[in-house]
Amino acid sequence: MTVLFGTIEFGMGFFDYLTTTNLSRVGARTGSTMGNDPKADYNTLQKLSASTSGMPLSNIQFIVIYKATGIGAQPTSACLTASQSGVCNRYVPADFARDVSQFGCDPTDVDRFWCPTTRKVGAGASSTTGPPDYLGVYIKVIHPTYTSMFGSSFTYTDATVIRIEAQTP
Repeated sequence: MTVLFGTIEFGMGFFDYLTTTNLSRVGARTGSTMGNDPKADYNTLQKLSASTSGMPLSNIQFIVIYKATGIGAQPTSACLTASQSGVCNRYVPADFARDVSQFGCDPTDVDRFWCPTTRKVGAGASSTTGPPDYLGVYIKVIHPTYTSMFGSSFTYTDATVIRIEAQTP
């Protein structure tokens, strides 16, 4: 019975781990292709919500969409606790249900801290805005165990960074 329950617990935990890594990649790809569209973060959250693959949204603790310094860069520790001006937007599962009108960088909008319209989407050295920014998506998930044989929960985190794609005028 121990082996059976251990196998089930490992399988369910591994499923949430794979979903977490997939979500960070999907989010980064979506945010990268949206560039400096005012609704970039909204569309990224909607894509993440649709990509949970059966993992309850309540397992997601938070998502950070951040300005990365390069490939592999992690968000600052401050971004893991709150949105930071010019650096990152931190979202919680309740933000998946927000109306599109609550995004767009107005002073009360949820994405106002690192406004999508300020993201550099230049096409390279010849661009007047310089090279494009790097966009990162960091996700923290808590996987509750079913048997409690190995503790009450596991924490999974993942971050993916992609350079924002050049936008066509």
